[in-house]
Amino acid sequence: MRRLNLRSRTALVVALLLFLSATVTMTVIRAVSKTKIETAKYAEIVLRQNQFDDALADILNRVTLGYIYLFDDPAALTAVFADPDASKDEKETYFAAAIAASDIDPETFAEIVILYDGDFYRGGLSDGSVSYPDAPFLADVLSGAAGTLSYAGNRTDESGFAYPVFARTIETLYPDSERFGVALFYVKPAAIEAALAAMTGGADAAAGWSLIRTGDGDVMVAGGDPAEAEALAELAPDFDDFAIRDAVGVRSIVIASRLDAVATTYPALSFDVVTTLDRDLLFAGIDALNRYVILLGALSLVVLGLVASRVSGRVTKPLQRLIENLREFGRSKARTASVVADDEIVELEKTYDAMIDQIIELLRTNTLEMENKRKLELYALQMQINPHFLYNTLDAIAWMAKIKKEPEIEKLVLALAKFFRISLHKGDKFITVAEEFDLVRNFVDIQKIRFPNVFEVRYELDPAIANVETLKLILQPIVENAIKHGFTGLDRLGNIVISAVLDGDDVVFDVKDDGIGFQPSEDLFSEKRLYDGLGGYGLKNVDERIKLEYGRTYGITVDSAVDAGTRVRVRIKKTH
Repeated sequence: MRRLNLRSRTALVVALLLFLSATVTMTVIRAVSKTKIETAKYAEIVLRQNQFDDALADILNRVTLGYIYLFDDPAALTAVFADPDASKDEKETYFAAAIAASDIDPETFAEIVILYDGDFYRGGLSDGSVSYPDAPFLADVLSGAAGTLSYAGNRTDESGFAYPVFARTIETLYPDSERFGVALFYVKPAAIEAALAAMTGGADAAAGWSLIRTGDGDVMVAGGDPAEAEALAELAPDFDDFAIRDAVGVRSIVIASRLDAVATTYPALSFDVVTTLDRDLLFAGIDALNRYVILLGALSLVVLGLVASRVSGRVTKPLQRLIENLREFGRSKARTASVVADDEIVELEKTYDAMIDQIIELLRTNTLEMENKRKLELYALQMQINPHFLYNTLDAIAWMAKIKKEPEIEKLVLALAKFFRISLHKGDKFITVAEEFDLVRNFVDIQKIRFPNVFEVRYELDPAIANVETLKLILQPIVENAIKHGFTGLDRLGNIVISAVLDGDDVVFDVKDDGIGFQPSEDLFSEKRLYDGLGGYGLKNVDERIKLEYGRTYGITVDSAVDAGTRVRVRIKKTH
C-alpha cells in the first residue's frame, strides 16, 4: 500500500471493509442454510444407510444359510473328500451335485470353494477359474473360533472380475467336532450393488452413490467408478460424521456410517458404508444468493469509492504538494521542504532490503553447495565398480601367488581383497566400528608391505562399542595421512595408536602417531591435504560427510606440534 497515494489507500480500506461485511453476511447465510440442509439431507442418508445395513446383513445371512445347506451335516461330504481313491474331479463333481441339490440362491453366489488338506475344490457355479485367499489368512481362519464368518477380501476370476469372498471353517458333527476344512463363498457384487442402488435410488439427483469400506480402509463394493471409490474411501470422515471433501473430481459431501447390524450378527466383520453427494447441487440456491450479495457489494464499492475519493482528496492535496516539493529537491537539490519519515513501514522496508540481501547470499551459497554435490556425484560415479568382479580377480591373483609360492604377494592380495570387501560392502553407508577397524587393519597390512620397518600400529577398541554403527571409511584417510606425512625423514620406527571409546552419547576415535608433527597454524584442509587418502578421498571430505550426517558439532579435530607427533580425533553420534 505504500506505493498508493492516500486517496487510493482510503478507497482501498473502504473496499476491504465492504468486502469483509459481505463475507460475514455470506458466511452467516451459508451457515444457517447449510445447517438446515445438513439436518434434512444427513437424516435422509443415514436412514438409507441403516436400511442398507439390514440389506447387507440379509446377504450375509444367505451366506450362512448356504453354509447350513451344504455343511450342517458334512458326514457324506467328508467321506468323499477323505477317500484316498477319489480323484479331484470326482470330488468336485460330488460337491457340484450337492450344491445343485440344495436351495442355494444362484443369484447370490458366483462360486463356492472348499479348502481341504491344502487343496481347493470348486463347486462349478462359474465356468472359469477364480483366485483364492492367501495361506496366512486361511491359517488364521482354521485356527479361529468355530462358526466365525470372516471376510477374505476381493478375489478375481480369470477375466479379472472381482468378487467379495467370505470364509468359514467346516466342522464335523459332535462328538468328533474336528476341523474338516474351510468353505469359501464368492458373492456376486451385483447382489450388494443392488442394495447400494436401492439406498440412493429414491433420492434426488444429488443423492450421489455409495461404497462399502472395510475396517482396514479397503473398498469391498462400490456403486461408482473403482478408481474414484478408492479415492473416496481415503477421504471419508469418521463414523457418523458429515464432511465436505474434494473427492472424485468434484466438491462433495461425504457421510460415513458403521454397519452395526452386520457387526452385531457377525462380530468378526467390520464394515461401514460411505455415501458421496454433489455439493454444488445441494447448495445451488445458496451459491446463487452469494452471487447476488457479491454483485450488491460491488455496486456499493463503486459508490462508496467515489465518495471516499472526493473526501480524501481534500486531505491528500497538501501531502501531494509536499511530495512534489520533495521530487523537486531530488531533481534540483533545492531545499523546499523538510519531511522526516521514520515509521513502522519504513522499518519494514529496511528489513525487506536486508532480507533480499540474505536471500541473494543464500542463493550464492546454495549454488556452491550444488556444485560440490555434482563433484561428489561424479566421484561416486567414477568409483562404481562391480565388486564381485574385483573380489574374484583378487582371489585369482592370490591363488596364483600361492601356487607360485609367493607368500608376500598372497598376503598383499588377500589384505587388499578384504579391504575392498569391507569398504564396498554392497554400497552400504554404515558399517560397525569393528568392521571399520578391520578395514583399517587390512589397509595397514598393505602399507607395511609397501613400507617395511617404517611404522608399527596398535589397536585399542572398546568391546562395548564394537557393534555400534559408524559412517564407513572415516579412519582410513587419517591413517594414510599419518603414514605418508608423519614419518617422513624419521630415523626410527614410528608408532601409530588407533583407539575407539564411548564418550557419553558420542563415539570418539583417536589416531595418534609419534612422528614429525606439523605447525598448528597449517590449514588441515588445504588443497595439498584435501586429496590425501584413498583415491582423493581426503580429510576434508571425511569431515564434511560427518557434519552432514551427524551435525556441525561433530567432525575432525587435530592436535599437533613439530617433533611431538599428531593426534587426529573423530567424534560421531552414537546411533545404534
